[in-house]
Amino acid sequence: MELIEDPTTSRLADVPQLKYFCTRFIAISLFQANIRWRRLPDVVRSLKGWLAEIELPPIMRKQIHSGIGETICEVQRWGEKHVVLFEEEKPKLISDSRILRVQRCEHLRMFYGCITWKPNNPLSADDALLVQPELGLRIRKALFCAAALSRRVPAGAGRGPFQMIMSTSCRYEIDDLATAEKIISRECADWPQMQFQFACAYAMLDCLTNESLFDRIRRRAFAKKLSGHCLYDFWLTILSDSIAWEKMFSSDALAPKQKLSLVFQFAIANGYFELMNFIWERVSEPQREDFLIHPNCLLDFPGLLQWRRICFKAKHREVMRFLCNRLCVINPNALARITWNSFYDALHRCLRDFQDADESGSEMHDDNVRKLEFLLENCCPRLRSAMLSMENFKAITDAFAYNQSETFALLLEYLDAEQLRSAREFVDRIYDRKRSEQVRGFRQMVMRRQNTID
Repeated sequence: MELIEDPTTSRLADVPQLKYFCTRFIAISLFQANIRWRRLPDVVRSLKGWLAEIELPPIMRKQIHSGIGETICEVQRWGEKHVVLFEEEKPKLISDSRILRVQRCEHLRMFYGCITWKPNNPLSADDALLVQPELGLRIRKALFCAAALSRRVPAGAGRGPFQMIMSTSCRYEIDDLATAEKIISRECADWPQMQFQFACAYAMLDCLTNESLFDRIRRRAFAKKLSGHCLYDFWLTILSDSIAWEKMFSSDALAPKQKLSLVFQFAIANGYFELMNFIWERVSEPQREDFLIHPNCLLDFPGLLQWRRICFKAKHREVMRFLCNRLCVINPNALARITWNSFYDALHRCLRDFQDADESGSEMHDDNVRKLEFLLENCCPRLRSAMLSMENFKAITDAFAYNQSETFALLLEYLDAEQLRSAREFVDRIYDRKRSEQVRGFRQMVMRRQNTID
């Protein structure tokens, strides 16, 4: 009989099991071994075909399939983030031929080998061996067996993924800044324009002010090729001379310059936290307020669309945390309403798509669960509390009504003691009307969660 793991509300669930370490290692190793410069859809098809042919137990096949999906999803996020560095180009033919010219954004495929994954509080097997010798040996053996499932693991890749997967949280998250630094130093050592584009996006001031890399002549050449893009116009302006820098970040101005405002909005919309933080630290307090409450920025109409876009995309963690901590101080009620719309939409789709048994429904369900986890994890405590208690704990009661134990347990993890007492009242009302084993199990989950924090 197949063993089914019951959802839990214990904080011990934050520590992943060994199978998740192995799954993450396998998924990332398979991606690194097969991607090279290929398109992502081609890699997905080849990995699905390989996974269908290999002889594995169904549960292991399912776990590896899920890990590959998480890996591809994160790489897609990285690609979508950096496509905006290139202007949209119309399809053109190479002169005297019928071959379409490759668009500049396709160059990103050349940098897949530089992708660096975040370790998330790494704990190496050597450390585990010192703490618990038996556990450390088991980890090494499990990772060795997991690596054997990959047909083509790149040479020298054993140490990197090995360090990477030993963490307290098995997330699939790319370190964008470390990846950009590796691209600049390794892949683009003889490609100044691409170096300049990545350095601008991540506000690498030491690199941009290095005259041996980007002297005045090169900056003039970049201005001809890259003009018209708010990011490069901003940097080319302030790098021209010290007077332009002082004017751009003048503390006497009540409102920021147009170029400064545009590049700040560009950083917010596309998840360039380093660039956003670079600007934020150099502007005055009145200018910061203008960034946050300007009609074309975040809170006032039609600026509400900007925050709604951040919540809808649910991809840029650092940007959302940065803004949430500041916007909740200015207008918490408006922010809660906007975020609630995106949150409940993801929850409703998650509950609805779970009923679909086909593959497309399962993928949509996973995407919406990922979005739920993103919003719950990256909202500030004040906004998270407002969302979960919105409309008499509608999120909790809907997960309860749809019999979605995993979603229900996820939401319970983020309730405080007072909210749990209120949610318990609504759950008891449903339990009084419909007494069944399944409803009783949900009620016990709430009671166990209360016992862990009381």
